[in-house]
Amino acid sequence: MLCCNLKDPKNTELRGKIKSGAIPPEVLVTLGERDLINPERRKKLDEEFEIRAKDTNLKEIANSKRQSSQLFQCPRCKVRDCSFYQMQTRSADEPMTTFCECNKCGQHWKKY
Repeated sequence: MLCCNLKDPKNTELRGKIKSGAIPPEVLVTLGERDLINPERRKKLDEEFEIRAKDTNLKEIANSKRQSSQLFQCPRCKVRDCSFYQMQTRSADEPMTTFCECNKCGQHWKKY
């Protein structure tokens, strides 16, 4: 990993710090991947991490809106232990769509 990052033509920052002695050899061998990659790649990874973090937060919010109930029966395993949430997916004069998930087998389905 160290050799690949040193050979990277865009990683002049790392090579400069090594040449100037800002990073001693005993510290260099303990650096992680994020510390060794070029700044452009590091910025891209940080942006991807933020996107994934936002996506995770949205999933947690959606899961927090779910309610457990025995109202719905799973079409796959026939158990009445499901989580559900409702959302208005069609026009305002239509009923809400109920999104269900079986807590036992993980089957997903919709009720209109």
